[in-house]
Amino acid sequence: MAPPEHLYTFNFNYMIKNASIFTITLFGGYFIFVSNFAPKWWSGFGNDLQTRSIQVEIFLYNTDISNKNVILGSSLANRIIIDSVKNTYSLALGALGVFDGLYILSLKKEIPKLLFIEMNFIPIEPNDNFKNKFSNPTLLIKKYITSLQENKQPLVILGNLFNKKFFNQSKSSAISLKNINDSIKNATIFNTLFDKNKKTFSIAPSDNLLTLRLNNLAEILKIYQLKGTRIIFFEVPSNYQYKNLPYCKAVRDGFYNKFPRSEYMYIDMPENIKFTTSDGLHLGIEEAKIYSSYFKKQTSVLEQ
Repeated sequence: MAPPEHLYTFNFNYMIKNASIFTITLFGGYFIFVSNFAPKWWSGFGNDLQTRSIQVEIFLYNTDISNKNVILGSSLANRIIIDSVKNTYSLALGALGVFDGLYILSLKKEIPKLLFIEMNFIPIEPNDNFKNKFSNPTLLIKKYITSLQENKQPLVILGNLFNKKFFNQSKSSAISLKNINDSIKNATIFNTLFDKNKKTFSIAPSDNLLTLRLNNLAEILKIYQLKGTRIIFFEVPSNYQYKNLPYCKAVRDGFYNKFPRSEYMYIDMPENIKFTTSDGLHLGIEEAKIYSSYFKKQTSVLEQ
């Protein structure tokens, strides 16, 4: 004989109630731990997408940029070793561009002292999916409930601990950025990427597109200029053979026309250095160190 139907309902509701209590207790315990007891190293970086989100969340929630400097750009500028550049935070975001960084900067409600604008990929269209992610009301919740922030997620932290234990502690099994850079230097892979990127940069962006992007940029930057921010444009070196390809030359000339060098500050690419990069576009590790040192010197001069 089957039990009465109300017993099924009772058991189901009882399980839901217990599961809810367990979830709330677990979340509450983790929140208290992160807020009051977690050690300083209790954070992680995750995969590429998570790293980008963490970079933005740290900027929004923890970084005071008043009277400091901010770098905006793409994955090219992301290669700058920011630890060596004083009082500067990087919003150079992989797979994104300057306009995405400007959107995040607008959420901060603080005004930087210097704003460094990467020139290379200014024609790139802003990413609406990225913007929507950081338009979500949960941003306010994450600001005060730190356990919800991306770099505090248990799986991200455990993943970092796993990598450190099984990859970083053993030289024989370590997979460092240098190893990755060396592997991509493999002639076949490098040549494939080099040719692909060279083909892309052999075509100049349309005049209408470039004009649209630069006009939009000028409108946004004017807001910061009126509030006292100094604007500095810079072009990250790519492979030396790309320097005067149609795309690069058109973008460079477009900036000079819209933002005349007589009125705006520029950090020119270092002379007499032939950067080869890891794929035609992105600086390799040693080249990134060289350019970061150069960028640091230029920044120091501008701050005087």
